[in-house]
Amino acid sequence: MRLRFFAVLGAAGTLMLAACSSSEVEKPSAKGNSATNANAPIAAAAPNSENSNTNVVVNGMVVTPQAVDPNSATSADVPGTPFQPPQLQSKLERLRQGAAQSGPPVDPAALALKSARPAPDNSTFMSYLSDMGYEIRMFKSHPQLQKVEKRTMNDGTSIIKIYLRSGKVVDLPGQSIPMLATAPAAQIMSAAGLSAPSSRPAPGSTGAKQAN
Repeated sequence: MRLRFFAVLGAAGTLMLAACSSSEVEKPSAKGNSATNANAPIAAAAPNSENSNTNVVVNGMVVTPQAVDPNSATSADVPGTPFQPPQLQSKLERLRQGAAQSGPPVDPAALALKSARPAPDNSTFMSYLSDMGYEIRMFKSHPQLQKVEKRTMNDGTSIIKIYLRSGKVVDLPGQSIPMLATAPAAQIMSAAGLSAPSSRPAPGSTGAKQAN
C-alpha cells in the first residue's frame, strides 16, 4: 500500500517539474512578442546595396527607391526657388529681343489712316488704340461736317467731338451717337443741334415757275 502511494506521489512530482520547465522555456518568446508588433512591416537593407539608394525589403518584398538626378531637379523641387515655367522664360526672352531690335516708334493714328474704310455720306471711318480708344469719321464733301471724333477712356467713359467746317467744335456725351461708323450725317447733325443746310437754287434758275 505504501509502495503504491509513493509511486503516485513520484509521478505527480515528475509532472509538476515538467510543467515548470515548459513555462520557463516559453517566457523568452512571450517577452520578445511584447517588444515588437507582429503586424508591423519588417524593413531591412538588401545585402547587394552599393550606394545611398539602398534597396529596402518591406513585408518580404524588395522596393528599390528611384534615383534623383540633381541636374534634372526643377525649381519646384528646390525650396525657396521662384517658379518660372519655360513658357514664361521664352516669352520674356522674345520681349527682350523685340525691344533690342525695335526701330522708331509707330504713330497709330497715321497707321489707322492708311486703313480707313468707306462710310456713308462720302466719308471714311477709322479706329485705333493709343493712350485711349479713338473712332474717327472724316467727311469729304459735307457742307458743315468736317470730322467727328469719339474718345473712349480706360474707365469706359466716352466723349464725342464734332468738328465743323466753320471752326466750331461741339462736345457731346459718348452715348449720343452709338454707332459712329455707320451713323448718317443727318443723325450727327441732329445730335449736335444743327439744322440741315437750306438747298440753294441752281445757277440761272429763277425759282418756281409762274403760272400762266
